[in-house]
Amino acid sequence: MTIKVVVGSEILNVVSVYAPKIGLPDDIKNQFWEDLDMVIQDIARNEKLLIGRDFNGHIGVEAGGYDSTHGGFGYGE
Repeated sequence: MTIKVVVGSEILNVVSVYAPKIGLPDDIKNQFWEDLDMVIQDIARNEKLLIGRDFNGHIGVEAGGYDSTHGGFGYGE
């Protein structure tokens, strides 16, 4: 999702992304990065860019019941 916000004389583009979870095929992951690159390339160089993201990193040892949406990684050490 992308929104464009005008703040005074500045234009801020806010891009929200959620990366494919671990275990998905490489072609799906590659398509995500290509799509993100296209979105970024469409933003004018004189405009600000903020990317809010979840790149699905490993955050623990258990999924806490969210296996299908959490990539099999969850809460813990």
